[in-house]
Amino acid sequence: MKYPEFIDLITKYDIICFQETKTDNCDHLSLPGYTFKMKNRFSLSNRRSGGLIICYKDEISKYVRLIENESNFVMWINVSSQYTKLDDDVILGSVYIPPENTRYSSSDSFREIENDILEYSSRYKYVCLAGDFNSRTSIDLDHVSSEDNDFDDILIESSIFEENSLHIPDNLTCPTTRENMDKTKNNYGNLLLDLCRYTGVYIVNGRIGDNITGKLTSKNAATVDYFLATPDLLNIISNSDVLHFSNLFSDAHCPLDISININTTTCTCNACNPRTDIQPKKEQIKKWNLAKADEFNEYLDLAKIETIDNALDLLTDDHVNLNNINDTVKNIGDIFVNAAKHTFGTYNPKKLIKEPTMRKKRNRINHGLTTSAGKKEKTRGALKGYTDYVNPKKIKELKIKAKKNIKRP
Repeated sequence: MKYPEFIDLITKYDIICFQETKTDNCDHLSLPGYTFKMKNRFSLSNRRSGGLIICYKDEISKYVRLIENESNFVMWINVSSQYTKLDDDVILGSVYIPPENTRYSSSDSFREIENDILEYSSRYKYVCLAGDFNSRTSIDLDHVSSEDNDFDDILIESSIFEENSLHIPDNLTCPTTRENMDKTKNNYGNLLLDLCRYTGVYIVNGRIGDNITGKLTSKNAATVDYFLATPDLLNIISNSDVLHFSNLFSDAHCPLDISININTTTCTCNACNPRTDIQPKKEQIKKWNLAKADEFNEYLDLAKIETIDNALDLLTDDHVNLNNINDTVKNIGDIFVNAAKHTFGTYNPKKLIKEPTMRKKRNRINHGLTTSAGKKEKTRGALKGYTDYVNPKKIKELKIKAKKNIKRP
């Protein structure tokens, strides 16, 4: 570490993440008072590329554990609740996804990250990622809206996969919409938005604190660096910001700055207007279990399906309106939800008991710069298993008829 400005930047934070570090196993990094963990794209290379580094203060090193994973796109750590004094550990992923159509780009990158998020969020409340996603998302929704009338989203909205899938926005203390100065969207942007919708994580950029406007993060022309968080973690972020660009730190990117409150459960920043209409969490449906797929199929109420089918037969283009569509979507969703309740059971979120080894708390973390990505094969396997078995012909016919009858504006 030769540059005082660089050292000053690092020492402002408890945890700091770097992407595209271009290091290999021959490199050794050291800074008094800090521990460095590296994930290199190659062990040895004449032409270095990619690479991830997470460093943190020595004083918290006994509370930080590196999570081994196979993906080259993400590096994960576990921050113990013994340090944070929260009611669970914090899982942080540092992400770097190479740009589209380049030598190291991969169609599996988002899938790998998605799989990791689903695995960790099923065991921990506080999961977050930060880094360079090379994704431009404009201001499109990063969650499934209860006002979404697209029949293709019925399965996702049914709340069978994610415990709070449809109603999560109502439980947030921060805005459900986000701002973004970058109004462009690319293919990777669509993939990132899909990842958020499937996993239930939210884009922090443009929602909280000094970055409420959704500042540009790359070359003063685009937003491609993001901080993502599960709803529970989103609610305890006190501030987010995009720092000024410096060619000492990066060739194009601005550092991301995140502050997380410890020993609190609400967002204290002025940008987050607490909602007064939030209702207590109701019982939630347990996760999809492929072993019970046949049982779930048996609990589908065929009589109600037939009723919906008949009602759709009576509709014509002249009589289809928003209320018809919403009622039909709700009725179909209710059929899935009721079947899931009978098959998998329900639980009270406040009484959910996690595995003893996963039970921990948390304190205060200042996160600087950006992060990288992760992998595992668990993600849409759940969705695939669900659609493979929950595939009655009547439901397909309903969707086909509905699409034929519905005259979109």
